Formats: sequence, structure tokens, C-alpha cells
Amino acid sequence: MVKRLSFSRLDTFEQCPRKYKLRYIDKAKTGRADALEFGTILHAVLELVLKDLLAARHVGPIPVEFVDRRYREEWTRRELTERKLYEEGERLLHQWAERFGELQSGQVLALEKPFKMQLAGYTMSGIIDRIDRIDERTVRVIDYKTSRAWMLPDKSMQLAIYGAAARHLYKAERIQVAFDMLRHNQLVVCDLSDDMMEASADWAHVLAEQMKSAKEHAPRLNTFCHWCDYKRGCSEYGRAISEPLHVLNLADDADALGDTITATKQRLG
Repeated sequence: MVKRLSFSRLDTFEQCPRKYKLRYIDKAKTGRADALEFGTILHAVLELVLKDLLAARHVGPIPVEFVDRRYREEWTRRELTERKLYEEGERLLHQWAERFGELQSGQVLALEKPFKMQLAGYTMSGIIDRIDRIDERTVRVIDYKTSRAWMLPDKSMQLAIYGAAARHLYKAERIQVAFDMLRHNQLVVCDLSDDMMEASADWAHVLAEQMKSAKEHAPRLNTFCHWCDYKRGCSEYGRAISEPLHVLNLADDADALGDTITATKQRLG
């Protein structure tokens, strides 16, 4: 029985029913990969920096020293050690601070804003990274992404759902949704449309119904298998990397073929 819905749960089920079962039903424990921890750290730093500045009623440019201090604290707390990754994060955060420009009074409405609403006959909950006031009639939902893959906000079920939540929360006449693509150093924005909201509601309803009726939760190969926390025990993944011509993913990073390449070398001697 589906008790709670969130974008993460729906997205995980769509990617792979087995992963969904292990994570949300069985609650199987697993370590997190450095790449995932890296994204979590950057999200945390961006939230903490803006919280610090808002608490201090700061208006003006983002001080780099605030960013550096929070980044060092989070990196140490998460116990990551890879120097190259640390330097990349530092560069991405500095780029973000410069691109952000001047923090204005009343600009940031919310950080890590929780929401709960009815969608397609289900209760949908989630947390929005940031919500900005753009003008008297416009509110913007912003989701941070560390992916190397380019992402379009008008094609995103996540942003459509979060945008609908922002409309419910703030009653704004106009809602914008945006991906802050940290590795591309660009904010990609579009207006939330009725078509986007309708498509996201249909998507959520279909997946929720599939989740309710699922019994086997069979594994499903997808473009994120290389980063899956459960890949080592997955028969489908093991079969895939044993086939040298099987391409798992080039959508985000060429390193996604690492296991396939290793397996191929082993087979070739």
C-alpha cells in the first residue's frame, strides 16, 4: 500500500522497481558514493550560506569567506578525502557566488521549504531547495543540480510538482521553475504552464497505481545503474557489465562505463 508519495519515490520506482523496494520498503542500508555525497555537500553549503546571510540581514554580494568556511565545515563533517573533488566543489561554489550577484532584501522567500499537497488523488510531499520572489506577481522555484547532464526545466516532472506546490503556498499569479546547473554555471528558467502541471499529475498517478499493484519489483536497467547503491547485488547489472558491447550510460559521465570496461578487459585477458 502506498502511504506517502514524493518525487524521489516516484522517480526511483520509474528508474528501477527493485531499487525502490530496497530503499523505501526494505530500508536496506548502504554506504553513499562520493559523487552523491559531493552533491549533498554543495546543497548543504548553499543553504547554510544563504541562511547565515539572511539571519545577518545582509544585502549585497555573497562574501566568499562565508562560502569557504561553510564548505570546509561540511566537507570535514562528511569525511570525504579526495582533493580533486574538493577543489572542484570550491570552484563551483565560487562561480555560484559570483553569478548570484547582489542579495536583495526580501529576495529569498524560503530555503529547504517543505510542502504537502493533494495531487492526482494522493498526498504528495517534498522539500524545495529555494524559493525566490522575482517581482510582485512572480515566484521562482529553484532546484540545485550537480549533474554534468544538461537538464531542461520545462521537461521536468520534479519542477512541475514543486512549482504546483509553490503556487499553492504563495498564491502567486506567475510561477517560474528553474534548475541551477552548478557544473554548467547557469540558471535555466521557464514559466510553469498548465500543461506541465497536468502532465506531472498524470505521471504521478500512473506511477502511484503501479507502485500499489507491484508484487515482483523486478530490477530495470537504466542510465543511473552505475551510481546505484545496490548495484553489487543486482543480477541485471552483473549481467549487463559482463557483456562488453552493452553500453550502460554516457548521459552524465564517461566514467559510467568503468565497470563495463573492466569486465571486458578481464574477459579479453
